[in-house]
Amino acid sequence: MAGSLLPRLTAAVASSGLALHAYIALFESSGKDVWSVAFLAWGGPPYLICLVVACLGRRALHGLFAALVCLGLDAVNYYQVFVDPQSSTAALGLLFVPLLNLVVSIPLGVTVAALIGWTVRKKGGSVPKR
Repeated sequence: MAGSLLPRLTAAVASSGLALHAYIALFESSGKDVWSVAFLAWGGPPYLICLVVACLGRRALHGLFAALVCLGLDAVNYYQVFVDPQSSTAALGLLFVPLLNLVVSIPLGVTVAALIGWTVRKKGGSVPKR
């Protein structure tokens, strides 16, 4: 039971991230054109990678932590672009945050999960693999 919980949690977090990108593409963008679809497609792969890591990989905790870091960065970006923009270039975050998710957030989340798992195993505990 606990083993199948981590992929389900990862799916919930990844779905939340994809829903955020869909909301931005459908309701926050100025026009409903090919660029809205492109932004949605550009924001999705980090979450799909996290889901694949959680469901097909040996350590589901890695995918969950990576998805949480991606969602956190996307939430901060949404706030900085749509809620409280500080400059006219704030919208550039919509272009660069998905790339940061791929290059920084996923490796950071996997590293944090690996360190947590290593610490727990070192103290004699066990970390669920799936």
